[in-house]
Amino acid sequence: MLIPIVPPLIHFEWNFAWGSAQAGHREAIRQRLAQVVPDAKDSILRLDAPPNVSPLYASISHCRKLGGLVVSSVPVGLDFEEAHRINPELVARISSLEEFSSFPESEMIWPAKEAAFKCLSHVGLQPAGISKVQIRYKSSSPSAAQFEVFAPITLAGRIFRIDDVLVALVLESISSTK
Repeated sequence: MLIPIVPPLIHFEWNFAWGSAQAGHREAIRQRLAQVVPDAKDSILRLDAPPNVSPLYASISHCRKLGGLVVSSVPVGLDFEEAHRINPELVARISSLEEFSSFPESEMIWPAKEAAFKCLSHVGLQPAGISKVQIRYKSSSPSAAQFEVFAPITLAGRIFRIDDVLVALVLESISSTK
């Protein structure tokens, strides 16, 4: 499904055919990304490296049920996680007490941190491990939860559900861009 979103987000798309339970899912996502960013380098189809769509930014994610991609004019990170597959003990180990107690559902923390981790990699600020990514829950609406990421640049995130899949999207905030 294609979701048009206002700038700085250029393109966000997911598809159940891109889930890791489907044969060829990684190739299919990369081929679609090459269609979305036709001027990207040929290396965009390589599965052994993050996609390079410079001067834009891209992030790819998949879980068993579905996969997706996002392309943006600012650093971006995307993560898909099936909620029932997220281990609460692992979430507790990678979270501060404040993070763990502030989110309305603790399983939201893993995809939020993973998407932030990916976003920070675009600007050379990716910490040594996901537990070093610091996030704070802000608010929820019926359609999405909002959170912020503590980093040298301003990052804003959203988490929403597609069926039982948690989708986290993190972008560099417009106010912090040059």
